[in-house]
Formats: sequence, structure tokens, C-alpha cells
Amino acid sequence: MNDIHYVYKITNLKNNKIYIGVRTHPNPEQDTYMSSSNIIAKLIEIEGVKNFKKEVLHVYSTRQEAEQKEKEYLTEEFCNDPNTYNINSNSSLQGDVHGFRKDLWYDYYDTIRERYQNGEPAKELGKYYRCDTGTIRKIVEDIKRTRSETQKLRYEKYTTSGARDFEFDEKYLSEVLKLYCEDKWSVNRIAKHFNKSTAFIHTRLNENKISIRPRKENNEKAIRKLRPEVWKDEAKIVSLYKQGYTISDLIRKYKCNGGLIRQILVKHNIKIRNKTENKLLKLCQK
Repeated sequence: MNDIHYVYKITNLKNNKIYIGVRTHPNPEQDTYMSSSNIIAKLIEIEGVKNFKKEVLHVYSTRQEAEQKEKEYLTEEFCNDPNTYNINSNSSLQGDVHGFRKDLWYDYYDTIRERYQNGEPAKELGKYYRCDTGTIRKIVEDIKRTRSETQKLRYEKYTTSGARDFEFDEKYLSEVLKLYCEDKWSVNRIAKHFNKSTAFIHTRLNENKISIRPRKENNEKAIRKLRPEVWKDEAKIVSLYKQGYTISDLIRKYKCNGGLIRQILVKHNIKIRNKTENKLLKLCQK
């Protein structure tokens, strides 16, 4: 049986948008092939083949004649029309960084934006619409959303281990920002104060566009407020250190951290001994 070359039209029954193509087959009327178009293929994956109708428009004895007829349809005006799925190579619609899918921009544009605003991540939308994440981000690029808002939208309907602590944000976020920006508390101290991880506090600060400062710029005097009873004994601590107590001994005695003991010694201009010097001092005392 000889091959027949034909021009066909595919119609999206949901919106009456069309695609024009050319095909070679022995029996066009029984040919179940739909299209080599990436756009039509993706649309059929999303909507199902039952939503598309194929019609044979013209039949020719040569492929050249069929392709010539196809070109007559595919004018620049026709390809730039939102109601068609064909893309002219000279069309201004082509050449986007992420490629161009007329179905995404004209069939699903509003739906994609709505789903994104309702919390669906660009990655998941890309999987659903069979496209790269970059295309989704192009479509929603004017919808500004912070990382915090994204997480809230994703998790507000669920109770999972990955859900964010929104109750904390509502109660304490302003206090966290004040302690870090105005009182110069360190991230570590804020984390301990609220019984949270340092990563949790870092994220809250980053979301509010607050740069993490060097540790030396933190307000170390705030340590006094944590252990006022230790500072009351600072003279005794200095005396014990001079007598041969090590910093480790003083940490155990006063149940505090080594940084606090060192701060007290530095305040009184006491030189901090190294391990060798501690050993020598103990030998001399014997």
C-alpha cells in the first residue's frame, strides 16, 4: 500500500484551540498518531487524549505538496495567535531562556499562578505540567514570596514533623529581632534562651534580611545577667586562680562555662596559664 501524505488539524475540545501538522501514513483516516509537537504531547499527558480531536484537512501524493500546504497555514500571524499551538521559528514568542510552551502561557497561566499562591512549590508544579522549574518561575516571577511564607502555605494544612513553628513566630519573632539587633545577643544565646536550635534562629534572621555579625561584635556583658551569682564571687575566683586553681576547677566549682571564668580573669588583668604552666605551679606548691 502506498503512503499518503496529509495535513491534519488537532483541536483541544476544552477550549477549541488548534494545531496544524503534516503526516505520512497509508490510511490517514485510521491513523491514531496525534502529533510530534512537544506542546501537544505534553497537553495530552496532562488532559488525556479524549479531550483532543484530529481531522484530516488535505491529502497529497507527495510529502513536498503536503509540507507546502502546511506552510500556507503556518503564517507568523497564525503562529502568534494564542488560540493556536503552533510556534513559528520567527515568532517573538520563541527563544525564552527556558523554552516556550504556549499551553503553559495561555491555557494554564492563571491556574499555575493561583496554585503557586496557594503554596505549591515551583518544583512540584513543573512536574505536574511536564516542564522545567525555570518556566514556572518565569510565570510567577512577579509574585513575591519569602521562604517563610512558602513554608507556611505548604504546611498550614498539615501537621507533620517538617511543619514550621508558626506559633513561635507570632509570639517571639519580634523579641528575637530585638535581642539580636538592639541588645547584641549572640545567635547561640538567643537559641538557648528560647530552647531552639541555632539553625532555627539563623533562619529567622535571614528571612528578615538581617546579616549575621562576627562573634566579637556580640555584647558579651550580657553574660553577667545569666549568672549574677558568679560575678558576686569574682574576687574570690581571682584569688583561687592565683593560688593554683585551674579554669576547669573553677568551672566545676561554680557550675558555669569557661568563657565566663576567662572574662573575669581578663577583667582583673590576670594572665591565663596554659596546661604546662598549671602543672609547674602545682609542682612548686608541693
